[in-house]
Amino acid sequence: PDELKEVLINLLENARGAMPDGGVIHVRASGSEFESTLNVFVEDEGTGIPAELLPRVFEPQFSTRSKGAGLGLAIVQRLVDSWGGSVELTSEPGRGTTVNIALRAVSADESPATEETPAAEA
Repeated sequence: PDELKEVLINLLENARGAMPDGGVIHVRASGSEFESTLNVFVEDEGTGIPAELLPRVFEPQFSTRSKGAGLGLAIVQRLVDSWGGSVELTSEPGRGTTVNIALRAVSADESPATEETPAAEA
């Protein structure tokens, strides 16, 4: 839960930073119990990213802005990859950016179980 929160905060901070004059950030999720993937979309109405820079957006310390360390999207990709998911980013200059996080849906039967350790006998 904390890692998912970190991913969403990084994406929301990037979206906010892309809209210096304000705008709307849309967050939506799609999927169902019958699908094997949950998609989470974060979409902004910001300045967008030029096509020639898109291949670099997940590189550590790469940023399109003068502020920030340029680590947000690199962290997002590292975490989502570690969960077996994927991250796609599409952008159009002057229209905004959409980030799609695709995660494998896990049923209750597949979720990691906590192991109970029997109490030592006295």
